[in-house]
Amino acid sequence: MNRGLIVILTLLALGVIGGAGVWGYVSVQEPEETAVVAPITVPVTKGEVRRTVTAPGQVVGIKEQMLSFAVGGQLTELLVQPGTIVQAGNPIAQLDQTLFAQNLQRAQLRWQQALAAHEQQLANAALNAENSEALGNSTRGQVPSLTAAQVQLDAAIAAEARAQEEYNKALDRHWEPDNVKEAYRLELEAMSNQRMIAQANVDAILQQQWAISQQVEALQTETERAALQQDFLATQGVDPLLTLDVQAAEAALAATTLTAPFDGVVLAVLVTPGEAVGAGQPLLLLADPQAVEIRTTVIEEDVPLTAGNQPAELFFDAQPEFGVAGRGALIVPLRV
Repeated sequence: MNRGLIVILTLLALGVIGGAGVWGYVSVQEPEETAVVAPITVPVTKGEVRRTVTAPGQVVGIKEQMLSFAVGGQLTELLVQPGTIVQAGNPIAQLDQTLFAQNLQRAQLRWQQALAAHEQQLANAALNAENSEALGNSTRGQVPSLTAAQVQLDAAIAAEARAQEEYNKALDRHWEPDNVKEAYRLELEAMSNQRMIAQANVDAILQQQWAISQQVEALQTETERAALQQDFLATQGVDPLLTLDVQAAEAALAATTLTAPFDGVVLAVLVTPGEAVGAGQPLLLLADPQAVEIRTTVIEEDVPLTAGNQPAELFFDAQPEFGVAGRGALIVPLRV
């Protein structure tokens, strides 16, 4: 036992000595050069980190309209069927126009009769105005002249004054015979009578002038009244209610033809020719196939990542390889 242990210890001692020698030799040798390999580098750039939300959706038409007539009647013609492509203004359906055409004719006849009566009233008012003006001018020409009568009155007054003066002188002449004085008195009386006649003539002319002036004023008032009546009739025109009746009848007749309000495709037809349809009764469904939007629902966890006017990329099951750029228009919360 002791001998084996001694052998082991001796071997260990030799191993330690040999390892120390080898290490000492290596440590004194010059180190070998090692090739340096440059690391792979990538330029630093700024980029966007996108968080996307994926959700299924469906295409929904946003321009659809259920068409109907504004008036009721019998449907005589239906020009479309489901799938028919129409353009704005194209006729789609037609109601029987007989009753509506008759109503329009009656309304037009009443309006024409009222128009004829109105034109006659205008003509009468114009004629009255012209007659009143002409009569007024004629009456003004009948005013008598006061000049000659006034001259006669002035002469009669002067003659009376001279006769009075001569009579007064005769009275002062005491030697004058009574018959001479009486002659002067009779002359004065005659001149006084002539003066009164001339004065009455002047008064009569003044009275005639006043009466004629009153007639002229009355005729002027009548002329103005006729002119006002003419202006009133011209401004008022035909009874507006009759005009409204014609317009309503025209609108009702036009409403018997149903036209497409926009370009689109007929999706459904709910009536057949020969049926009696009421005003506002649904007849057919028209849609614009180009006016669509995508409606989708996102899960609750993605709600914080959504906002209005966000860009979106749309893919369709029929052609999943093609994407269509879009943008979010509206977010509508759903009641849970």
